[in-house]
Amino acid sequence: MNCSVKLQLSLYIKAIKGIGQTGKIQPVVLPLVWFEESGAMEGEPLQTFYTQLVLMPSVLHYAQYVLLALGCVLLLIPIIHQIRSQEKCYLFWSSSKKGSKDKEAIQAYSESLMTSAPKGTVLQEARL
Repeated sequence: MNCSVKLQLSLYIKAIKGIGQTGKIQPVVLPLVWFEESGAMEGEPLQTFYTQLVLMPSVLHYAQYVLLALGCVLLLIPIIHQIRSQEKCYLFWSSSKKGSKDKEAIQAYSESLMTSAPKGTVLQEARL
């Protein structure tokens, strides 16, 4: 593999109001430094450079999207499991449309708590 590097640094000069030294200068680009280097690479160093500079960045580019998708799936799994474990579930509350037997049992229990016990009846035994 042949490779070459060329670099030129230039300076742009123009007149600036308020600075007297640049009063009558026309805009111009002055080249300051020119650098050129070339070479050839073969064998193991070429394979190393290809792996590190071409292959790995492209693999990591696709890996970020794969990991993002995996994270989304892992976030959705518990949400779907929670929804399926309940008959009707809205994110922060459950629907009251469960079976009528459950509703009747809850209603009967609520009514039993509201009725007062006859005098002399022990409601709950206290233990120390």
